Amino acid sequence: MRGSPLLRDLVPVDGTYLDDVSAVPDARRAAYANFVRRALTHAKATRRWSIPKIAEVSGVGQSTIYRWRDGDWTRSPGGDQVAAFCAALDIPASSAFSILWPNKDERPVDSTPLPTDPDLELLARRLADPAVPEQEKFLIREVISGLAARSARPKRDVG
Repeated sequence: MRGSPLLRDLVPVDGTYLDDVSAVPDARRAAYANFVRRALTHAKATRRWSIPKIAEVSGVGQSTIYRWRDGDWTRSPGGDQVAAFCAALDIPASSAFSILWPNKDERPVDSTPLPTDPDLELLARRLADPAVPEQEKFLIREVISGLAARSARPKRDVG
Protein backbone atom coordinates (compact mmCIF):
# COMPACT_ATOMS: atom_id res chain seq x y z
CA MET A 1 0.00 0.00 0.00
CA ARG A 2 2.08 2.81 -1.32
CA GLY A 3 1.51 6.23 0.08
CA SER A 4 -0.17 4.89 3.22
CA PRO A 5 1.55 5.80 6.46
CA LEU A 6 2.84 2.95 8.56
CA LEU A 7 1.05 2.28 11.81
CA ARG A 8 4.13 3.20 13.81
CA ASP A 9 4.13 6.60 12.08
CA LEU A 10 0.60 7.32 13.31
CA VAL A 11 1.47 6.94 16.99
CA PRO A 12 2.92 10.18 18.36
CA VAL A 13 6.16 10.06 20.29
CA ASP A 14 4.61 11.52 23.44
CA GLY A 15 1.96 8.75 23.57
CA THR A 16 -1.07 10.94 22.87
CA TYR A 17 -3.31 10.67 19.84
CA LEU A 18 -4.64 13.48 17.73
CA ASP A 19 -8.23 12.19 17.80
CA ASP A 20 -10.11 11.53 21.00
CA VAL A 21 -10.80 7.86 21.61
CA SER A 22 -14.15 7.43 23.31
CA ALA A 23 -14.28 5.45 26.49
CA VAL A 24 -16.13 2.13 26.42
CA PRO A 25 -19.03 3.37 28.60
CA ASP A 26 -19.52 6.31 26.20
CA ALA A 27 -19.62 3.92 23.25
CA ARG A 28 -22.21 1.77 25.02
CA ARG A 29 -24.25 4.85 25.88
CA ALA A 30 -24.25 5.94 22.23
CA ALA A 31 -25.09 2.44 20.99
CA TYR A 32 -27.94 2.09 23.48
CA ALA A 33 -29.28 5.54 22.56
CA ASN A 34 -29.27 4.45 18.91
CA PHE A 35 -31.07 1.22 19.86
CA VAL A 36 -33.75 3.17 21.76
CA ARG A 37 -34.19 5.69 18.91
CA ARG A 38 -34.71 2.85 16.41
CA ALA A 39 -37.20 1.14 18.76
CA LEU A 40 -39.13 4.40 19.23
CA THR A 41 -39.20 5.08 15.49
CA HIS A 42 -40.44 1.56 14.80
CA ALA A 43 -43.12 1.81 17.51
CA LYS A 44 -44.31 5.12 16.08
CA ALA A 45 -44.39 3.78 12.51
CA THR A 46 -46.04 0.42 13.22
CA ARG A 47 -48.21 1.11 16.28
CA ARG A 48 -48.47 4.88 16.27
CA TRP A 49 -47.15 4.85 19.84
CA SER A 50 -45.61 7.96 21.31
CA ILE A 51 -43.15 8.03 24.18
CA PRO A 52 -45.95 8.73 26.70
CA LYS A 53 -47.83 5.66 25.41
CA ILE A 54 -44.67 3.49 25.63
CA ALA A 55 -44.06 4.78 29.14
CA GLU A 56 -47.63 3.91 30.11
CA VAL A 57 -47.46 0.38 28.66
CA SER A 58 -43.95 -0.42 29.88
CA GLY A 59 -44.07 1.27 33.28
CA VAL A 60 -40.77 3.03 32.50
CA GLY A 61 -40.93 6.77 33.16
CA GLN A 62 -41.12 9.15 30.22
CA SER A 63 -38.10 11.10 31.40
CA THR A 64 -36.10 7.86 31.58
CA ILE A 65 -37.03 6.97 28.01
CA TYR A 66 -36.09 10.49 26.84
CA ARG A 67 -32.72 10.21 28.62
CA TRP A 68 -32.08 6.80 27.06
CA ARG A 69 -32.99 8.15 23.63
CA ASP A 70 -30.64 11.11 24.02
CA GLY A 71 -27.85 9.07 25.64
CA ASP A 72 -28.09 11.40 28.61
CA TRP A 73 -27.57 9.08 31.55
CA THR A 74 -24.70 8.58 33.93
CA ARG A 75 -25.80 5.42 35.71
CA SER A 76 -26.38 2.33 33.60
CA PRO A 77 -30.08 1.61 33.00
CA GLY A 78 -31.64 -0.90 35.35
CA GLY A 79 -32.15 -4.40 33.99
CA ASP A 80 -35.81 -4.50 35.03
CA GLN A 81 -36.56 -1.22 33.26
CA VAL A 82 -34.74 -2.32 30.11
CA ALA A 83 -36.64 -5.62 30.12
CA ALA A 84 -39.99 -3.83 30.60
CA PHE A 85 -39.22 -1.38 27.77
CA CYS A 86 -38.30 -4.22 25.43
CA ALA A 87 -41.31 -6.35 26.45
CA ALA A 88 -43.70 -3.48 25.74
CA LEU A 89 -42.29 -3.17 22.23
CA ASP A 90 -41.93 -6.93 21.61
CA ILE A 91 -38.15 -6.66 21.33
CA PRO A 92 -35.94 -9.41 22.74
CA ALA A 93 -34.38 -7.96 25.88
CA SER A 94 -31.16 -9.78 25.04
CA SER A 95 -30.67 -7.26 22.21
CA ALA A 96 -30.52 -4.40 24.70
CA PHE A 97 -28.58 -6.38 27.28
CA SER A 98 -25.88 -7.23 24.74
CA ILE A 99 -25.37 -3.50 24.14
CA LEU A 100 -25.35 -2.47 27.79
CA TRP A 101 -23.58 -5.51 29.20
CA PRO A 102 -21.53 -7.15 26.43
CA ASN A 103 -21.04 -10.92 26.60
CA LYS A 104 -24.22 -11.31 28.63
CA ASP A 105 -27.61 -12.25 27.26
CA GLU A 106 -29.49 -11.68 30.48
CA ARG A 107 -29.84 -8.70 32.78
CA PRO A 108 -27.07 -8.41 35.35
CA VAL A 109 -27.86 -9.86 38.73
CA ASP A 110 -28.07 -7.22 41.41
CA SER A 111 -25.45 -8.12 43.93
CA THR A 112 -26.41 -8.01 47.55
CA PRO A 113 -23.67 -7.01 49.92
CA LEU A 114 -22.13 -9.81 51.88
CA PRO A 115 -22.81 -9.76 55.60
CA THR A 116 -19.93 -8.01 57.29
CA ASP A 117 -18.34 -9.16 60.49
CA PRO A 118 -18.50 -6.46 63.21
CA ASP A 119 -14.71 -6.61 63.61
CA LEU A 120 -14.26 -5.94 59.88
CA GLU A 121 -16.70 -3.03 60.07
CA LEU A 122 -14.65 -1.61 62.94
CA LEU A 123 -11.44 -1.91 60.89
CA ALA A 124 -13.11 -0.24 57.90
CA ARG A 125 -14.28 2.64 60.11
CA ARG A 126 -10.76 3.04 61.57
CA LEU A 127 -9.24 3.09 58.08
CA ALA A 128 -11.73 5.76 56.96
CA ASP A 129 -11.40 7.88 60.11
CA PRO A 130 -9.22 10.96 59.48
CA ALA A 131 -8.39 11.12 63.21
CA VAL A 132 -6.60 7.74 63.11
CA PRO A 133 -2.84 8.21 62.55
CA GLU A 134 -1.48 7.04 59.18
CA GLN A 135 0.99 4.71 60.96
CA GLU A 136 -1.90 2.82 62.57
CA LYS A 137 -3.74 2.60 59.23
CA PHE A 138 -0.53 1.25 57.65
CA LEU A 139 -0.26 -1.44 60.35
CA ILE A 140 -3.91 -2.44 59.93
CA ARG A 141 -3.42 -2.84 56.17
CA GLU A 142 -0.21 -4.84 56.69
CA VAL A 143 -1.92 -7.27 59.07
CA ILE A 144 -4.89 -7.67 56.73
CA SER A 145 -2.57 -8.27 53.74
CA GLY A 146 -0.57 -10.81 55.74
CA LEU A 147 -3.69 -12.69 56.78
CA ALA A 148 -5.03 -12.69 53.21
CA ALA A 149 -1.73 -14.05 51.88
CA ARG A 150 -1.63 -16.66 54.64
CA SER A 151 -5.09 -17.99 53.78
CA ALA A 152 -4.16 -18.21 50.09
CA ARG A 153 -1.18 -20.53 50.75
CA PRO A 154 -1.80 -24.27 50.72
CA LYS A 155 -2.20 -25.73 54.19
CA ARG A 156 0.49 -28.09 55.49
CA ASP A 157 -0.01 -30.84 58.00
CA VAL A 158 1.62 -30.04 61.31
CA GLY A 159 2.83 -33.00 63.21
